[in-house]
Amino acid sequence: MDISTIIITSVITLLVTVIAGLIVEYFKKIKPKLEYYITEAIPIEINGNKVGANAFYIENPSSRPVKDLIIKIKAANASIRNGGVKCTVGLEYNLKEEGDAVHISIPFLKFRDYLSFTSVVEGRFIPKIPEVSIRSPDNYKLINAADISSNRFSMSRFVPAFVASLVVAISLGFAGSSILGVRGEQGTNLELAASLVGLPELAKTYMSNSGIMYVNQGAYVYTLAKSTNSIEDRRKLKLFLIQVMKIADHMASESEAELCFFVGKISLLLVEDADAESWFKKSQEKSKSEFQFLQSIFHDEQTLIVQSKKSANLTR
Repeated sequence: MDISTIIITSVITLLVTVIAGLIVEYFKKIKPKLEYYITEAIPIEINGNKVGANAFYIENPSSRPVKDLIIKIKAANASIRNGGVKCTVGLEYNLKEEGDAVHISIPFLKFRDYLSFTSVVEGRFIPKIPEVSIRSPDNYKLINAADISSNRFSMSRFVPAFVASLVVAISLGFAGSSILGVRGEQGTNLELAASLVGLPELAKTYMSNSGIMYVNQGAYVYTLAKSTNSIEDRRKLKLFLIQVMKIADHMASESEAELCFFVGKISLLLVEDADAESWFKKSQEKSKSEFQFLQSIFHDEQTLIVQSKKSANLTR
């Protein structure tokens, strides 16, 4: 091998080493990106307070993960509640409500992982867009998707969050309105009622099942109330059924009779006998045939409850 070949080989090797090093350093300095978006709320006045809904969406479009992500959504001088969360399957997150703020922590947000959060904001004055702060010990670039002019932002994933927020806002807007009469899907009202009484998991169930109707929801909620020993949860489930009847502009008398009946059943679980009798009476007034049908099905259970109470009194 002559000297010129050795020199050329050495130079090429040096260049490859230098270029490879520069490329490695370049990729080390590339920051992962986080893209987010939040919709404006449409403030609606209900009973002297304003209520609105926002959809927040965040996604990691870069190949590098972002760890220990903390998101704070704050609505100054208003209360903010969880109206439902959707995310990548298996994504770990923790959500905590603190009056005028919601905190969401995500241990790892990897490539194409996303989270969408629908918030329900209520107060005398509510902001169209709440304050959003996003923090992580990692060095990353935060991008507001509203500022992106190209199609790089995954609108196909954002649309469900936007639609969910829009549906809640429209539902709130129609509350108390006689112009449009019957509102859209009954599942929307069920979702809203669950959010308003502080049952985010139940709201999430209705959010992902838009075809659900009022009929049979009383039995389902009563089953949930029976399966828990928490008095607070039982009260929330009772208030949920009551809230559904308040929100609904129009409801079939049979459906309303069913909901009233199961409000009464949950009242019995709470040992609120007088209130239970009142709801049973309302159920009978709405639809005598539906009340009698439900009463015949649950007659044996009712008898057992009465007998257990008598036994408890005798042992005192």
